[in-house]
Amino acid sequence: MKFKIEKGHGQLIGNFLRQCLLTRIDVWRPIAYTIGNSSNIVTSGDNILEDSSEIANNICRYHYEITSNSDIYKITLTTKELKISDINNGSVKVMDADNASIFHALNQEVSVTIYFRKAKGKMSSQQNQAALQREGINPDNIVVFNSRHSNLDAVSVIVSEFDELKDEVEITLTETCGINDKDLVQICCKDIVDIFTSLS
Repeated sequence: MKFKIEKGHGQLIGNFLRQCLLTRIDVWRPIAYTIGNSSNIVTSGDNILEDSSEIANNICRYHYEITSNSDIYKITLTTKELKISDINNGSVKVMDADNASIFHALNQEVSVTIYFRKAKGKMSSQQNQAALQREGINPDNIVVFNSRHSNLDAVSVIVSEFDELKDEVEITLTETCGINDKDLVQICCKDIVDIFTSLS
């Protein structure tokens, strides 16, 4: 999208909006999982083909919408092969779902619980552990990982001179889920107003 602004402010506002788009919009992301009664950071158990890092990467490749009033949401499924389409039901919607597998159980069905968190920006595994603990969830024997809470793959800003009085700012969003860029920029503009209002 493009907009015009008083000359001299284009780069400042454009960069501020870019940072807000990447770090200031609440989205849901998977932050942890457990398989059976116990998982650890090295392996998911003798019955699971994939290791814990591969499972986490498989879960994190997708974008999620969740209907919940809480900041932490969990789902539990029992299966021999967990596919992303299995997660895409009920209160959890996988916006870019396909038929890919998350993990394979070799011998028997296992119970897997996936934990999601609603937050802004990048969160470390320690921050996600703290969020689980605030919800009364003991993170012991749970694989907790870093999470990038943004649905945008990239945001670029180009500022050019429109005339002697105005700059033209062009913001381009690279994403995978058909997000309305105008609505997102409006959310960020409101956020900027709220930030400066709190400082005044």
